[in-house]
Amino acid sequence: MRESQRLEEEVLAAEEPLSAKVPPALHGQRLDAVAAALFTDFSRSRLAEWIKVGRLQRNQCAAKPRDKVAVDDLLLLTPLLLLVAGSLPGPADDLSKTSKEY
Repeated sequence: MRESQRLEEEVLAAEEPLSAKVPPALHGQRLDAVAAALFTDFSRSRLAEWIKVGRLQRNQCAAKPRDKVAVDDLLLLTPLLLLVAGSLPGPADDLSKTSKEY
């Protein structure tokens, strides 16, 4: 099994979402490009697909890969298990345990 496939399966099976805040250096760039810079284990094209289907959100809202990001936007990559269960985290959920700041 390829390393990238193994990492993707780990995210698919994870119970907690992955998150990252947009640093000042990436302000104004496209969401898919910023996601690729912050979630380096995944390709930009894979992340763009996840944005389109709602697995990768900006500030807990649906977005498009070409949308521009701002400083401190929160990117949230939701595991497939949470999507299937219908339990996407909301604004009131505590994401500090999984937050990855750059």
